[in-house]
Amino acid sequence: MSLEGEETGQEVCLWQRAALESRPEAMWATAPGVGKSAIAKEVLNELARSELWIPNALTFSAQTSSTKTQEMIEGKLEKKKRAVLGAPMGKRVVVFIDDVNMPRPEVYGAQPPIELLSGPPFIFHVQTPAESEKRLNFEEKSSSEEDRVSSGSSVMEALPGAILQGFLDSFIASIQSLCDGLVLAAITIYKRLAQDLLPIPAKSHYVFNLRDLSKCVQGILQASTDSIRSPHDMLRLFFHENLRVYHDRLVDTDDKSYFYRLLSSTCANVFHDPVLELPAKGPITLPPLLFGDFLNQQPVGSRIYQEISNVQKLKNVLEKLFETNELVSVMQKQIVTMEPELREKSKATEQLMVSVAKEKTAADEVKQVVLVDEAAAKKIAAECQLLADDAQKELDQAMPAMEAAVKALEALNKNDINEIRVFNKPPHLVKYTLEAVCLLLGAKQDWASAKVVLGDGNFLKKLQDYDKNHISDVLLKKMKAFIDNPDFVPEVVATQSKACKSLCMWVRAIDSYAKVYRVVEPKRKKSTPPE
Repeated sequence: MSLEGEETGQEVCLWQRAALESRPEAMWATAPGVGKSAIAKEVLNELARSELWIPNALTFSAQTSSTKTQEMIEGKLEKKKRAVLGAPMGKRVVVFIDDVNMPRPEVYGAQPPIELLSGPPFIFHVQTPAESEKRLNFEEKSSSEEDRVSSGSSVMEALPGAILQGFLDSFIASIQSLCDGLVLAAITIYKRLAQDLLPIPAKSHYVFNLRDLSKCVQGILQASTDSIRSPHDMLRLFFHENLRVYHDRLVDTDDKSYFYRLLSSTCANVFHDPVLELPAKGPITLPPLLFGDFLNQQPVGSRIYQEISNVQKLKNVLEKLFETNELVSVMQKQIVTMEPELREKSKATEQLMVSVAKEKTAADEVKQVVLVDEAAAKKIAAECQLLADDAQKELDQAMPAMEAAVKALEALNKNDINEIRVFNKPPHLVKYTLEAVCLLLGAKQDWASAKVVLGDGNFLKKLQDYDKNHISDVLLKKMKAFIDNPDFVPEVVATQSKACKSLCMWVRAIDSYAKVYRVVEPKRKKSTPPE
């Protein structure tokens, strides 16, 4: 029984089914990429659904050994009696071996996995001798017939033609009419390349088969009616798909130029449209034709395959991506560099928190002493109690402002102070605030003196430790001019310097505390019971 390549896939399936029912060995040898494996597996799946057959599909490789082959075949069999294996009761086993010509020959040319196949019924798949230099010798097989299917030109045209015709049904009539021409042009280009660009040692990868033809058709199947609206659009896509499949393999300018002209001349002969105008002589660089595979921005969307009309815009986007990647790399290095400084600042913050906790503990202890004294005063005399309550109430009113000022000072650092010092001609409120600070610290009230005060390394500590309980009446009177100024408030000062805002808060808090302290302290002394 012999088939010479004019059969359709359905006829081949029927032939294989008939061959299996009559129990011979069968070999199917054709060019690569015509669908042998897919058709054979479909036949095996159909047999498996009948529940009368047990299919066993194997794929040979260069490393396949006879031992491994025997294990894979016997895996579907069961033991009948000693040294006898067979199919399960009421079933038949069929073995399909893909790429049967792949096992590497031994030193003397033998191929044990193939020799092992002598006798049992199998279906084999192998490339035709024209597609592979390997030769198989099956003279020892029990069946004298060789059933081989080769792919003829009619099959080569029928398979992609049927697929493409069904796909183009959704396009306009003028595009549908291109179906036969597209198939003819694709086959012509494939045959010319396989004939003219033969593999040589420097170009050993110049091997073209029907899988390449299939890839060209598959690329066209990605197009949509939205992006392909005219026959010329379809021809440009066809041109691009051939470039994508074949052009990337070509390694020198001569081959690429030959391929460009082959594409253009084929399109001109078949469609009377060269698609792209190319020079008749000389090398050809990449023509301005490019399609892109884009993802729809919807959460679940299909991919959009359309021609890129603005290559420069795409180039700009890619350059932006590269720049972003470089920027991210630089920022990562900066983060690594800044880690030691961050650790130091974290340690300083922890120390500051410990200091604040100690100060709070000391304040709590003072408060407890005051409460004890207050309780003792209540026991001694009612009038002492009234005086103590009054003094404590006024003192508590002054403390929030004082505490807020202390916290504002704690938030300042050397950088904030240096920010103020750099002014040669400071803003009015900055200078005004520093004059008030200098007044409290006993320094001259001019900008030169203020810069000296700011340059003191213990400047902030002096403010925090300032003796606010012993401010003289003269000093308070001088401070009144600053306090009564409507612009000398933290919110207004902050418009010119955030650091000066904290200093303004401190000056006003000291003034408020001193005034309250003058009233409270005499009452506290009076409320103290005699010893």
